[in-house]
Amino acid sequence: KGECIPDLKDPCEGKECGESCSNCLPGLPCPAVEEFCNADGMCTPILPICKGTGEPCEQVVCAPGFACDEVSGDCIAIDKDPCEGKSCGDTCSTCPPGVPCPTVVEFCNADGACTPALPKCDDGGEGCGEIACAPGFECNGETGACEWMPCAEKECGEPCKVCPPNDAECVPILGVTFCDAFGMCALGVPECKEPPVDLCEDFIPPCKKNGECPEGMVCSFEGCNPSFASCDPLTGEIVVTKDCGGGVCIDAPEDPCSLIACAPGYVCNSDTGECDWAPCEGKKCGAPCKLCPPDDPQCAPILMATFCNVDGKCTSGPSQCEPEDDLCEDFIPPCGEDKDCPVGLLCSFEGCNPSAAGCDPTTGQIIATADCGGGKCVEPEPGEDLCANFIPPCNGDKDCPIGMVCSFDGCNPSSAFCDPETGEIIATEDCGGGVCTKGGLLTPKP
Repeated sequence: KGECIPDLKDPCEGKECGESCSNCLPGLPCPAVEEFCNADGMCTPILPICKGTGEPCEQVVCAPGFACDEVSGDCIAIDKDPCEGKSCGDTCSTCPPGVPCPTVVEFCNADGACTPALPKCDDGGEGCGEIACAPGFECNGETGACEWMPCAEKECGEPCKVCPPNDAECVPILGVTFCDAFGMCALGVPECKEPPVDLCEDFIPPCKKNGECPEGMVCSFEGCNPSFASCDPLTGEIVVTKDCGGGVCIDAPEDPCSLIACAPGYVCNSDTGECDWAPCEGKKCGAPCKLCPPDDPQCAPILMATFCNVDGKCTSGPSQCEPEDDLCEDFIPPCGEDKDCPVGLLCSFEGCNPSAAGCDPTTGQIIATADCGGGKCVEPEPGEDLCANFIPPCNGDKDCPIGMVCSFDGCNPSSAFCDPETGEIIATEDCGGGVCTKGGLLTPKP
């Protein structure tokens, strides 16, 4: 009839005990179970014992991974690490050779263990870094995860599997699938002529953030751009949604923030071009702030009041802020005598000066009494003796100028000195002297 019929040839014909064999019919799918010819010439998945008549192991042939026991002559498994000499992501097997095993693909993980879980071989870099995915998987540059790519490194026309080997929830296609000219795993035999020209090779879909654009480009929201668009690789036709909810990828400018308009409370990061939450932006030290941005539900706020500190950071508790500029820093109030003035100045009664005055440090406004009973601190004339009116402590009336008496009321030093260059008075720290009184103490009189 010209039809293909199974070849029922003995699988152990011409083979010796211990050699591998197969009971599967050619061309039909078979379980991944290794079979051996036993001493009776039968092909079975049971590890055979091929003994001779001499020493226990003289004619025993053991399968790979097994060794003959010199006492019993039995083949015993060699305790070997299935990932020894292999890298993370390489396939391995925890099943002893010759023992029926389930058709589950196992991989060496980053810890050197052989498990059916898909390993993640990451060196800690950004994106995919040095992630080594298992055969048939490729790393997603945005998520860093290994994704099933059944036609990775395969040519058009090669058979493929839609479902990854360890995904029990994936429903396979009922039929034979092949890699097509576009690298997709599809049902039916594909046409594998010269690959057609991809008319969408330069097509860049709309973006929502910079990370969705090719390297060297940023996402711009200038103008009206659709939120979704697709391109037909055979015709080059681009289909877009009729809205303005997306961005367009453009060449990155030198300053990535030149195209960014951040919402209130956000500032543009010049390194990334992203809007970062800055709760103290434009606020003074001590102003209340919020640690969490309004659009981040996963951010856990602090259960207490937060304020901006001197460094522009939002911290818990009241902030220690630097005092504002004192507008009365140079204000000198009216004087009654030289001691009321700063060092190097003398009290002058020339002109009309109020007897009292005050200054508001926040506004700088000076409020004074409406009289002329005070003096004004001024710089001395060149050559003027700053100690001309200095009266030292006294021990009796004879030590005082005419018209003054020595008073011992209060605590007065027993000795004092006036620096003629600065007018500064230096006195002993005791109460053993008197003071010449006529409306003044140890300082020059007006």
